[in-house]
Amino acid sequence: MVAQSNISAIRKAYTLLSENGGKVNNYGMTNNEWFDFLVDLNISALGLERLTKQLETMSGSVANSRPH
Repeated sequence: MVAQSNISAIRKAYTLLSENGGKVNNYGMTNNEWFDFLVDLNISALGLERLTKQLETMSGSVANSRPH
């Protein structure tokens, strides 16, 4: 589940992009495609972070030793 604050930030970015109209980025995606991409990217990042923390806990490694 994506944190509500992250969704809010994505929606805000989407609104700003929408106000510019037409194509919103160098990849030629429409606003809706860009919004979907941002949501997918956010969910993936959250999932990866959780998985990493779980693996670190299981292996007994120290999370703080890794540069952020």
